Amino acid sequence: MSAPDLSVKTLATVLDFIDWHICETGGISPTFRDIAKGCGIGSPSTVQRYVEGLEARGFIRRFVCTEKHAYACIEVVQPRYRRPDV
Repeated sequence: MSAPDLSVKTLATVLDFIDWHICETGGISPTFRDIAKGCGIGSPSTVQRYVEGLEARGFIRRFVCTEKHAYACIEVVQPRYRRPDV
């Protein structure tokens, strides 16, 4: 499945889920398994293709979080969800 073959609807669903998850968890990126479960996608490898597609299109950035246990982090470039000030 190359980048042009990715479903626009699923790309939007994955982006929305990532954004929501980061907001709800106080800044923690979802795993590929979290995304698969939350978006009804069958496998983490399919999620990887969609995440790579979102990154290639400039909707997200991925980097290694060395501050928090050295795991991969995802940042939404223009988040829709905001955590309310407590």
